[in-house]
Amino acid sequence: MTSMVSSKGIARDMAWNSIGNFSYLVSQWLLTYFVTLLGGFSAAGVFAISMSIGSTLLSLSHFSMRNFQVSDVKPEFSDSCYLQSRHITCAASLLVCIAVIVSGGYDIYESASILMYMVFRLTEAYADVYQGILQKNGHLDIVGVSFIVKAVVEPAAFIGALVVSKDLIVAILALAIASGLVVFGFDRKKAFQYSDGWKHGCGLPVWRLLRKSAPYAVYGFLIAALGQYPRLVVDDLLGSNALGSYASIAMPVAIIQSCANYIIVPIITPLALLFEHGDTKQFSLLVMKVACAVLALAVVAYPAAMWIGPFALELMFGAEILPYVGLFPLLVVCGIVTAFVWFLAGVLTVLRQQGCLIVSVSFAMAVVVVSAAPLVSAIGMNGATVSLLCGLICFTVISVVWLVLLLRKM
Repeated sequence: MTSMVSSKGIARDMAWNSIGNFSYLVSQWLLTYFVTLLGGFSAAGVFAISMSIGSTLLSLSHFSMRNFQVSDVKPEFSDSCYLQSRHITCAASLLVCIAVIVSGGYDIYESASILMYMVFRLTEAYADVYQGILQKNGHLDIVGVSFIVKAVVEPAAFIGALVVSKDLIVAILALAIASGLVVFGFDRKKAFQYSDGWKHGCGLPVWRLLRKSAPYAVYGFLIAALGQYPRLVVDDLLGSNALGSYASIAMPVAIIQSCANYIIVPIITPLALLFEHGDTKQFSLLVMKVACAVLALAVVAYPAAMWIGPFALELMFGAEILPYVGLFPLLVVCGIVTAFVWFLAGVLTVLRQQGCLIVSVSFAMAVVVVSAAPLVSAIGMNGATVSLLCGLICFTVISVVWLVLLLRKM
């Protein structure tokens, strides 16, 4: 079996992925923290809206293709094909962003903030395809280095611009430029060293790739919207200040999700290799091991978060955050369930079970859309978390049942 499935290789990839992603997670948290610190909850609310829309449309710009790309071990499509498709999806997501701004009734400042943040997200969409090439070739170590560099450069540019200009839009512009320099100056260069065919620019089956991965893009868009829709309801019903508070409380929860992602990302290609070689026993065993690892993380993470979280929030934001600390416990539970959803989605993508992904996320989205506004109206900001949690549980139940039945047939 290929060395990429070896325990040593997976452990190395997990180590680099963990260091790099955690560094980048902290750097992204610093952005929201300094916006709140320097601009207050109102500015944090504008930034949160920009992130909500940008994060949702990011799924369109990268077409949720990463797991599909790194599990394409035959390969069915060339690296050039994946890159060419990224040009199309990024252009489409930018047009959709403009349409959202025009139809959303945002003021000029909010519109400029949303558009500039979307440009930043587009650089990340290109990073995703370059890093997918590196991951498939067993070089998550290079991906980890990239995230470490971005973790230094991006917050330095953003915070520096924010301090000097005292303008959120200028800061986001600096963020986009810093990200672009790393993505096109480092990620692209490294990916070119391991690519299988950058010179084959004509006659690529790009549209066939887009058609085949379209169900995963639908899933990616809906799962992103699933997380952002309750926040938009908070903004609509309670205002941008409330959303800024909610987003600030939710920031530390991302640590739990990212820790789970450190475990999940490196095993996608090994799972695909096992599936491709018909090694059902080892495939099922690896799935169970990772599921147990995510569960163990949850058992440790919840009490740790309850112990550290409130103190850390007060330390970061001061006493004015204390009235909102009651939001934290449910958000931690939500973060844990989200991590398990990511794991299930990765396994189902390796198995090319796009039907299950669409069914699961559609039911989940329906639950959130129906419940978010009534719950926020009834119990305030906690209602947004309860609504999201109900949707995530719906997704988990459907996917687990589907996966168990499928593995029994294999």
